[in-house]
Amino acid sequence: MLNRKRILPIFIAFALICQTALAAEWSKPDDKEVSTIKSEKTTVLELKSHWYVGGFGGLNIATNGEGTTRETLGVGSSSPADVSSSALLETFGFKVGYEFAPLFHTGDVAWLPAVELEGTYVNNTFDTNAVVPLLGFPGHVTADYTTWSVMLNGLVKAKFEGCWEPYIGLGMGGAWIQRSNTVSHIDTFPIDFQMEDGDDFVLAAQVLLGCDFFLDPASTWSLFAEYKFLVSFDPAFTDELGLAPGIPNEIKYDWLGQHLLTMGLRYRF
Repeated sequence: MLNRKRILPIFIAFALICQTALAAEWSKPDDKEVSTIKSEKTTVLELKSHWYVGGFGGLNIATNGEGTTRETLGVGSSSPADVSSSALLETFGFKVGYEFAPLFHTGDVAWLPAVELEGTYVNNTFDTNAVVPLLGFPGHVTADYTTWSVMLNGLVKAKFEGCWEPYIGLGMGGAWIQRSNTVSHIDTFPIDFQMEDGDDFVLAAQVLLGCDFFLDPASTWSLFAEYKFLVSFDPAFTDELGLAPGIPNEIKYDWLGQHLLTMGLRYRF
């Protein structure tokens, strides 16, 4: 089951960002009047609402997760499962968004809300340390995990009169996780055996930090870099072979976390 205590604060923060963005849009004049930033030293910078599309790619590494492994014959007990990964593998994706007119100005900085739909592919490997059910031997399971996520992000951007536009955001959505090349290792004996592959669709959330760089302040194109921490909640995989041959088994994770560092190109229209 989903842990509501963990998810509720994320949902509330995301809802507040979206509500603020929509309120700013509804309060604008119908003709989308252009907002301006004026300072003593610089010229007028024009800003208005617009759509954008973008693509990105980069690297990711999984962080530690937590979970349990449980045999399903009803004669054993659950045991903790610690998750780790040191692999640095690829990630890529796309996004479609809408950036609203500024909410307010502080000096030469305009603060703009934005909402975007984002799809991401993440490839990684996990090493799960666990006790083999029934037998009680220490062991671990290695597997490749492919994650396809679709997230709705709420962002707050700081637009400077120069070429920089940093931003911060929260996202919520879903993640489809596929497990493959799964091998169980019993540490007490030099025994390895293949486990079944599986998949699960779960709730996911992320926090992100990023920055756009414009070669020309008037350009509709920008380069951007982003850091994201993506968390998938409560994925579970059942294996009829189990951690030992003939012992059906379920590995259930409380959460799996992944650090993503990407660069991309964005076009505004």
